[in-house]
Amino acid sequence: SNVPVGVANPSSLRESLLHRIGAAFPSNHFSITYKSEIIMAIPNNSAAVAGAKPNILFIQVDEMRFPMGFPEGISDAAEFLRKFMPNIYSLWQDGVKFSRFYTAASDCTPARATLVTGLYAYQTYSMVTRASLKDATAVKQHQPELSADFPTYGKLLREAGYDTPLIGKWHLSNCPDPNTASREKLDTYLQNYGFEGLTVPDPLGLPGHGVGEILYTAQDTQVHEWDDSEIAEQTVNWLRLRAESGNDKPFCLSVGFINPHDKQFFWGGTEAAAFLQTYADNQQTPNLDYGITPSMGNPPKLGYALPANWQSQADLTAKVEAGQTPKLHLLLRDVFSYLTGGVTDSPDQQGFTTVPTPVAKGAYTAVAHFDYWTRSLDLYTQLMTDVDCHIGTVINNIPGALRDNLVVVFTSDHGDYASSHGLQGKGGTVFEECYNIPLIVRDGSGRFTGDIGKTREQLFSSVDLLPMLVSLGHQGRTDWLHTNPDWHKLYGRRADLLACLRNAAAPGREYVVFTTDEYFPVNLNYLHAN
Repeated sequence: SNVPVGVANPSSLRESLLHRIGAAFPSNHFSITYKSEIIMAIPNNSAAVAGAKPNILFIQVDEMRFPMGFPEGISDAAEFLRKFMPNIYSLWQDGVKFSRFYTAASDCTPARATLVTGLYAYQTYSMVTRASLKDATAVKQHQPELSADFPTYGKLLREAGYDTPLIGKWHLSNCPDPNTASREKLDTYLQNYGFEGLTVPDPLGLPGHGVGEILYTAQDTQVHEWDDSEIAEQTVNWLRLRAESGNDKPFCLSVGFINPHDKQFFWGGTEAAAFLQTYADNQQTPNLDYGITPSMGNPPKLGYALPANWQSQADLTAKVEAGQTPKLHLLLRDVFSYLTGGVTDSPDQQGFTTVPTPVAKGAYTAVAHFDYWTRSLDLYTQLMTDVDCHIGTVINNIPGALRDNLVVVFTSDHGDYASSHGLQGKGGTVFEECYNIPLIVRDGSGRFTGDIGKTREQLFSSVDLLPMLVSLGHQGRTDWLHTNPDWHKLYGRRADLLACLRNAAAPGREYVVFTTDEYFPVNLNYLHAN
């Protein structure tokens, strides 16, 4: 891209991005969202909320979209959470919830960088995911580490007197090898970013990683890989020890869970026995040799119908040929099908088969039968329920000494198509399923939230989260933005999430901006899509 790095003003960023976007994508398909409210600069408020500085528990999951596209008997997000994610539903009931909160970038690394820095991907050059199945440690990736020179909410909260431990997924820099790194290097992991990194190595999200069944055969490592149950246990132990210590210094504990990211590898990486056998039956070789993750092999049928916006390969091809949708959408479907298994468009297909793929000469895609379009949603929901159990382990074991002064923030990095638009996975489009993500804030003290019965429908972006977290660390004051010209330049015109926590009528954004820059190997880009 030719968009300059380091643009601090959202208006300038919008103009440069939309100029670039408009040249490549028809505006009615790139679907940047607009609304009539005006973005309000965060006001200079020097009045602190009474009481002690709040402790913050910032929980992130991976690849969870805002609930949409429901199974039979479910009609809205609240009902979905109540049935399938009861622990998140408890936060929803007692907290402020946002229905139009959007990630500013996708996939994993770019999205997480926007949350951590409050900056757009084109400002930090965090544009593509820092890992692949054949390079799980990310050290050989084209995407460099997030520069430690950028501000983070960890650094800014430390300036406000906070401890900032981080447990679980980080995915923004190289992790030291616990088998070879010095004690000093392990103890100072993430310090340059303003955090105390407690999970080494931080999980990147391999097939089966969330449920604790990493059996991918290309992984030749003796390093222990943390799963969601262990991340929950580590978090509970940290909170217990903190409460027992009597240390009254405020903290912001960040916790990154993996699931429902395991859905990313549907179905080849979640039902590898069938995937590999399909190739063997046809005397063919798969592109990836997945291991077996049995707990994900047979999700319960939950009553999903085919998504209303589902489209067949033929429909998508016709739209591309007519110039009605970008080539990238068709390439996305073909590449993900090749890597993780496709699904037939014909209800008449029985069992599994292989078909030639256009993305690699002489190669084949394994294709499952038609029911797998809804099986994708069954698995996605199952994995949401799984991670919800581990989140419940955390929030149901918060020590009483910490509970009343604890703000719990819950969000995700990005979403997943899960058969919508005839796609699986993430990135490559600006569809709601990809970039509309949940945000819930529960304040145990009730000092920073109000109107909790009203779902916030204003537009907000993941780049707005850092100013909210840091202002919470200043007891609701925003003068930290105005006393430092650098922070005012970078964040002064972000939308005021903190104000909306208190007042359901507070304004949101006029627009959100989203970028997706994941790349495919040139040899797979048979459509020359860009």
